Amino acid sequence: MDYLQRYDIWCKEPILTEAEKEQLVATIENYKSQITALKKDEAKATGTAKLQYTIQIQSTQIDLKE
Repeated sequence: MDYLQRYDIWCKEPILTEAEKEQLVATIENYKSQITALKKDEAKATGTAKLQYTIQIQSTQIDLKE
């Protein structure tokens, strides 16, 4: 059963198993690490490369919010 299908009847929030919570935390930390590394590389870049880093950072930030 997908975790999005399991809800607490009273609060209507998804119920996550401990493994799912750990995976979610790991995914969030991974995105944050990627953003930090990209920002460091962006600071060193110039011209078109800097724009590419900016786009990649924004894309990763959107993934993080989802």
